[in-house]
Amino acid sequence: MSPSSIGTMSIRYKTGSSVYWCGIQVIGHRNPVARLEVSTGSGWRQLPRTSFNYFISADGTGCGKANQSHRHLR
Repeated sequence: MSPSSIGTMSIRYKTGSSVYWCGIQVIGHRNPVARLEVSTGSGWRQLPRTSFNYFISADGTGCGKANQSHRHLR
């Protein structure tokens, strides 16, 4: 059953993330996040989820610049 309150959903990047590798964690969500996709030049790419609740982009796809605040996720 979904919680009754809706918070602001946001993302957190794992310490050490860069344009070459990143870990993305979705926080403030109502229900467990089953999958995360990032926009690439050729379409959308699903990232694998780890046991420690981060989605990993091993080659940096979807990570953008280290100081970039806007990413395309779905």
